[in-house]
Amino acid sequence: MIDYHHDYYRGLAKLYFLRIVDTIIRLGRLRNEKGLILDFGCGFQYLKKRLRQPNIVGYDLIKELSDVKDYRRLKPAVIVCNNVLEHFSLADIEKLLKQFRKMNASCTLVTAIPTENFLSKIGMVITGQRDAHADHKSSLADITTLLSRYCVLLRRRRLFTLSEIAVWRFHPLVLGETFL
Repeated sequence: MIDYHHDYYRGLAKLYFLRIVDTIIRLGRLRNEKGLILDFGCGFQYLKKRLRQPNIVGYDLIKELSDVKDYRRLKPAVIVCNNVLEHFSLADIEKLLKQFRKMNASCTLVTAIPTENFLSKIGMVITGQRDAHADHKSSLADITTLLSRYCVLLRRRRLFTLSEIAVWRFHPLVLGETFL
């Protein structure tokens, strides 16, 4: 099991994860973003380190890694979830999506989610991270189906077939809900 209190971006895995961050920046068009960017599940804040812009705020469940205590008080223009959503149950992801939409219904959501295919299993062995997916609770397919209920897919790209990076925009209303 990965200890998220320690930086696991090492060796080949670091090259791969930094490529994901660079793809998020490019696909999400974050270099041109002037509004607030919330890096939800920021970990060791590689997005902030790579982008080097003052408008990025990191939030993580591990308090010492966070810039803020309560992300729900923010009004981000963009929310980035890099290798985060798969760690939540679908019910918890749905709650998160509702919170994100309440924070700013017109924000952009950028996600990176592992595909967990045969090649990723080989990659876990090569990088020495054999149990990298052990704490995942939701799959890419299920998360994408749920996201499609709340958002419109704007762009997406597969990275080495191992991860899918996608850019989403929230629907103002979702199936029978009233927007507050």
